[in-house]
Amino acid sequence: MRFIQVQDNLVVNVSFDENRDVAPDGWQQHDTAQIGWSFDGTDFVAPVKPPEPPPTREEQQANRRAAYAKDADPIAMQMLRDEATKDEWLAKIEEIKVRYPYPEEQP
Repeated sequence: MRFIQVQDNLVVNVSFDENRDVAPDGWQQHDTAQIGWSFDGTDFVAPVKPPEPPPTREEQQANRRAAYAKDADPIAMQMLRDEATKDEWLAKIEEIKVRYPYPEEQP
């Protein structure tokens, strides 16, 4: 069986004991709750994962460099061969800037 220990409405320990059918004192049987989950007396709730921090300027610069090489540079080469227009190339550059904005450019 799987047992959990709750202190101050928080799961603080998990234990497995296949030789026991009844929870020891201070423990209760539960199949899914994990350490760090909260308990309101009825339900167990997994902690909410904090949002990922936004990319740094340096990360976005690296993202832009990679996207320019992959997406914009081929259009620049086509432009030199008169197979694409400067407007197409500039539009791709703007698209990349929108896709990977610097932190100070975000609302």
